[in-house]
Amino acid sequence: MDAGFNHEQTKKIEKLVASIAHEIKNPLAGISSTVQILSSKLPPEDHRRNCIDIILEEVSRLERILDRFLMLARPRKLTKTLLDVNEIIEKVITLEQKNYDRKKIQMNFYPSPTTDKILGDAEQIQQVILNLLINSRNALKVGGVVDIKVESYPEHVKIMVIDNGPGVSLRSTQEIFEPFYSTTRKGVGLGLAISRRIMREHGGDLVYESPKQGAVFVMNLPRNQI
Repeated sequence: MDAGFNHEQTKKIEKLVASIAHEIKNPLAGISSTVQILSSKLPPEDHRRNCIDIILEEVSRLERILDRFLMLARPRKLTKTLLDVNEIIEKVITLEQKNYDRKKIQMNFYPSPTTDKILGDAEQIQQVILNLLINSRNALKVGGVVDIKVESYPEHVKIMVIDNGPGVSLRSTQEIFEPFYSTTRKGVGLGLAISRRIMREHGGDLVYESPKQGAVFVMNLPRNQI
């Protein structure tokens, strides 16, 4: 977020972004509460419920976007605990499985045969994995396949999210981790930027590898902090 700006300018922009996001979140919360009250007064068969559901869904989407802006502008401090990598991934898969099933996309998990422990912030690492799974789901059509693999090394643990979608163009590979860069119309372009920052705050990294087909994102998490 600091490209082209000095440290003081970056801090001012971050403060402005955070302030605007907070100001928008308050009326959104009011809209959501009011619409839910209106919904409770309608009979179950009322066709207007469909409109209310759409409003609530869009409000929820805007709130998620604002949360990402806030996360980018004001990173949350890490709360590190000893984590089991396989367990963390399984939790995220459980959260995302219904969305994959709905789109008829196959998700395969290949856990590490060993119990790999790392020191990290469970919520934030889960967020990185979830971001990658959502990106793969959005990139794939019906019948697509996503593989999640864990490889164990003496000094680090590698988590790979591999899909057989269209992949990322050579030009985009230079920019996909930049804030506000998105290859889709609906995307805000914050997920990968935030994910890479989280990984680097853990002493690791998030990188993109260019296979012959599809896309491969690799999370590297160090062991040397345990």
